[in-house]
Amino acid sequence: MLAPLLLTAALSSGVSPPGAQRDSPHPIAAGRQRLQSSRYFLKIGQSDIEVDIQLQPSSLQTDDVLAWVRRAAESVATYYGRFPVQRARVCVTQSEDAGESIHGTTRGDIEGFQSVSRMSFGSSASKTDLAADWAMTHEFVHMGMASLADEHHWLEEGLATYVEPIARAQDGQLTAEKVWRDVVSGMPQGEPQRGDRGLDRTHTCGRTYWGAITSRPSQPLQSR
Repeated sequence: MLAPLLLTAALSSGVSPPGAQRDSPHPIAAGRQRLQSSRYFLKIGQSDIEVDIQLQPSSLQTDDVLAWVRRAAESVATYYGRFPVQRARVCVTQSEDAGESIHGTTRGDIEGFQSVSRMSFGSSASKTDLAADWAMTHEFVHMGMASLADEHHWLEEGLATYVEPIARAQDGQLTAEKVWRDVVSGMPQGEPQRGDRGLDRTHTCGRTYWGAITSRPSQPLQSR
C-alpha cells in the first residue's frame, strides 16, 4: 500500500497555506484572458513531486489535473513498488489551440530535480480525456530508466509502452482484457518491414514504440 497522499496547494488566487509558494497569474497577451498559474506539491510514498499548472479558461479545473498526475504517479509506484525517483517535477500547460490530444516529454537531472516531465494538451481536453489518458503514466515510467544514447531510443520508449498499461491495470484503471487486446493490436506495428536497418537505425513510430515488445531480431533485413 502506498503511504497516504499529502497535498499542499498554492493557488494563483485566494489565500496560500503556510509555507506554500505562490505564483502570480501570467498574462498571455495584452487584452486577452490570463492563464491560471498554480504550484502544488504531491507526496507519493517517500517521493516528492512538484506540479506546476498553467490552464486556459476552460472546463478543466486544477483539481482535475492534480487527480490525473496523482493517479499516474500512484500506478507507476504500484508497479515498481515505489515511485522511481525521490524528487520530480511535472509542468502542465494548456494551449489555446482546439484539440484534446495530450503530449509529454521527460528529461533527467534538470534544475535540481532528478526528472522533469513537461505535459501539454489543447483547450478542448476535458476531465474525461484526462481520466482515460495513458501519456502521463508513460512519462512517469521513463523516470525509472536511465537515459540512453539516441540510437537506443527504442528501448526507452518500448519499456514505457510495455509497462504503462500493466501499471494502470495493477492499479485498477484498466482490465486485463483491455491490456491484452491493445497489446495484440499494437505489436504488429513493431515488426520490421522490408529494408529495415535494425532497431538502432530504424526510427519509425512503430519500431520505436513497439519494436522492443515484438522481440524480433535487430539484424537488418535485406531488400529484395
